[in-house]
Amino acid sequence: MHLRHLSIILSLCFATTGCATLAPGVGDVFSVSKGTATNDLKNSGPDNPELSTAADVPSFVVEMRGSNNESQKFTRPLTDDATYVQNVLVQSRALKHFGRVKMELWRLRPDGQGYHKLDVPFDRKKKMVPPGYDYAIHEGDRLVFMEDESNILDDMLESITR
Repeated sequence: MHLRHLSIILSLCFATTGCATLAPGVGDVFSVSKGTATNDLKNSGPDNPELSTAADVPSFVVEMRGSNNESQKFTRPLTDDATYVQNVLVQSRALKHFGRVKMELWRLRPDGQGYHKLDVPFDRKKKMVPPGYDYAIHEGDRLVFMEDESNILDDMLESITR
């Protein structure tokens, strides 16, 4: 019985490894000249808002950070409707760029002396943020989407150790 489990795990290891040269580089994902990340965010809103907002418009920052800590930041206006983490995740198309994503919400402290870090879990099966963690975005927030380098084998090992 244990030998069968070991053979399954080993076969999954070999099946999930591949050539790293086939994946697009982080520079390609964030390339401003190609405009992929910029155009996705620009065209995502209903009224097609610009990436830079006027100083008097309440706004927040979306940062997309690749595996090499290369990042691209976008300023997004807050609309009259409530904006939530899940909405920004869909509009930014971070899952399309990264495949797997980790999220952090950095919120300005009430005294203005720094930020609170709120980790935002992601349910990979449902492909959404759990409702209890789908925070409303406030003015001055910084929502960071980071590439998650884990794979299905990491998920399996984590489920076994629970």
